[in-house]
Amino acid sequence: MIVADFIADYLLNKGIRNIFMLSGTGSIYLDDAFSSLASMEYICARHEAAAVLMAEAGAKLTGTIGVAVITTGPGGANAIAGVVEAWVDSVPLLILSGQVARNQILNGTRSFGVQGLNIIDNVKNITKYAVRIDDPNSIRYHLEQAIHLAMSGRQGPVWLDIPMDVQATGIKIDDLQSFTTPVAEVSDDSLESVASVINMLREANRPMIVLGQGIRTAGLIPEFKKLANTINAPIIASRMALDILPYNQMNYFG
Repeated sequence: MIVADFIADYLLNKGIRNIFMLSGTGSIYLDDAFSSLASMEYICARHEAAAVLMAEAGAKLTGTIGVAVITTGPGGANAIAGVVEAWVDSVPLLILSGQVARNQILNGTRSFGVQGLNIIDNVKNITKYAVRIDDPNSIRYHLEQAIHLAMSGRQGPVWLDIPMDVQATGIKIDDLQSFTTPVAEVSDDSLESVASVINMLREANRPMIVLGQGIRTAGLIPEFKKLANTINAPIIASRMALDILPYNQMNYFG
């Protein structure tokens, strides 16, 4: 299959069912791949920033990674505003941008091809991972690594820029290199930190609990609610955690 179809199938097998997009020449093979999948719903926005914000909202509501497909040049530039919000709010987001063909790309110039822009250098500071896919056979490795980084640790957006000719290149799936997910280890330092927090909590005269987005992304809302019911302390929330506790929860001040 071609690279674009591999990406669409891979994300479908990962449980992604909604793609937010604004079609364009630079992303035409990606657009076609996602629109051809009967089990995948594509939602067309009127502006790339809106498509990214829609994908971000979906990620916040479902706890899965949001995906947006945009075109090259102005499409990528317009998407930056939405990526900034995902970066600030620590939302897992995958941006797939189209790009002009590789033989039109000239590094070091302000623009190239038809509306081509070196978008990767412009988004590296607001993403956890940002690469241009120049080798079609590396697509699985970069896709797996990008999703892993978006969903692990402090979550956030990632960006894959895919030239048109790469999107349309045929690949053999069995020959593709995989990304090896590193094994997370619990160190003695981590255990000591937990013990230190527990001791400080026991010794505190006037403790206060501040809850945030990390509780949700870690999937620990039930455990936190047990803690909130156990400790007689005032509780306040950050903007992204306002709905974790009901407002009639004892000691919760919103």
